[in-house]
Amino acid sequence: ALLNKLTFLTQLFSGLNPIHIRLFQIFNDCENLVNFWIEGEYYVDQNKFERIQNNITTRLRGQDFKIHLLNATIQAHMFSQSFAKKSPSFKTLMMDIAAIRNLTERDLKLIQTVNDNIAEVKILFSSAEQSSIDNAIAYAQLLHSSGQPEIILRKLFGHKSYCSISYSISENRTQIMTEQEMKELKRQITFCICSFNRNKKE
Repeated sequence: ALLNKLTFLTQLFSGLNPIHIRLFQIFNDCENLVNFWIEGEYYVDQNKFERIQNNITTRLRGQDFKIHLLNATIQAHMFSQSFAKKSPSFKTLMMDIAAIRNLTERDLKLIQTVNDNIAEVKILFSSAEQSSIDNAIAYAQLLHSSGQPEIILRKLFGHKSYCSISYSISENRTQIMTEQEMKELKRQITFCICSFNRNKKE
């Protein structure tokens, strides 16, 4: 029986290295961060996190600490999913952690940084979700200053034509805005203008 238990534990922990064990230790002290992922459902809606992080990035030019904190949050998001799952089995958790590659001590420090500054992270994400007018203005400014439209005409060949706009959201990052995202931005701006005019009349 003891041999069977030792064999089971050996199989369970196979593939884990010391940095993976450190990851367990870090997340044992990062309950606030795990709860943030769960409460925000950032792994339920896979596009939600990317959408909000782009909204935040457009508004943080020149704010070095907040940009650093956002980048740390993006990095932490990559390694947190296994711990934010609802009631995973221990075996599944171990397999998920063993599958993580390129994990470094720097990543662990970034995870700890995000957890230590979780109140500031919540404010950033909350404001990005709620302030449509700020997001719309920030996007409009970015498109005006760095937007490069691309129009592909394929109707003559029996295919659907489409267009997109590439724009810079930071010094080293370029984002693509799709037609659907353009329509959403237009909707936000129209809504903000209507709200402003309605409040002005009142």
